[in-house]
Amino acid sequence: MCCGIQVGFGRTDIMPIGSIELGGLGNGPFRKSENILDTLYATCNAITDSEGQTLLLITMDLHHAMQGMVADIRKNITAATGIPVSTL
Repeated sequence: MCCGIQVGFGRTDIMPIGSIELGGLGNGPFRKSENILDTLYATCNAITDSEGQTLLLITMDLHHAMQGMVADIRKNITAATGIPVSTL
């Protein structure tokens, strides 16, 4: 018998458009991407308990995420779901 827990999954393509500067190559020389080897994704797992509390587990196929980018993602999640940004 289920205890009222809901689980959902989602994935979206986060590939940048056009050529981008490649990271993780030390101090340079910096290179730009030439083609696509693998698609980059953001994946979200959402778990809501019987009291309505929701946990989001989000992963992105990125080397790192800047604080400003994370702040924008949190604001967008709040706008789309109503989950308070303070809990993200």
